[in-house]
Amino acid sequence: MPPYAIPPFCIFVVVSTAHYFYVFLYRPILFNAMNNIVVRTPVKFILVSIYWFGVIVGISGMIYLGLKEVIRFVAPAYRPSDDTLGLFGSLLAVIAMVRLTKIGRLLAV
Repeated sequence: MPPYAIPPFCIFVVVSTAHYFYVFLYRPILFNAMNNIVVRTPVKFILVSIYWFGVIVGISGMIYLGLKEVIRFVAPAYRPSDDTLGLFGSLLAVIAMVRLTKIGRLLAV
C-alpha cells in the first residue's frame, strides 16, 4: 500500500461513526430500532458486531484525540502514555453509547 493511501478500516470507522450520529440526531425512531435489533443468525451477529466495533473505535478515537489536545494545552508538562489515553477513551466511548441508547429511546417515543 502506498504511504499516502488511507486504509479501508479507517474509512469504515469514519462511515460507521458518522452513520451512528446521523441516525441519532435525525432519525431517533430508526436509532431506537437499530439498538434493539434481534440477531438470529451467525452472519447477522458478525455483521452487527463489526458495525458496533467500528462505532466504538470511532468514538474512542475522537475522545482520545480530544483528551490529548486538552492535556497538551492544560498541563504541557504531564505526558500520559498513549495506551492510558486509549483505554480511557474506549471506556468513555462505551459509557457514551449506553447513555446515547437511553436518550434515543426517549426521543423515539
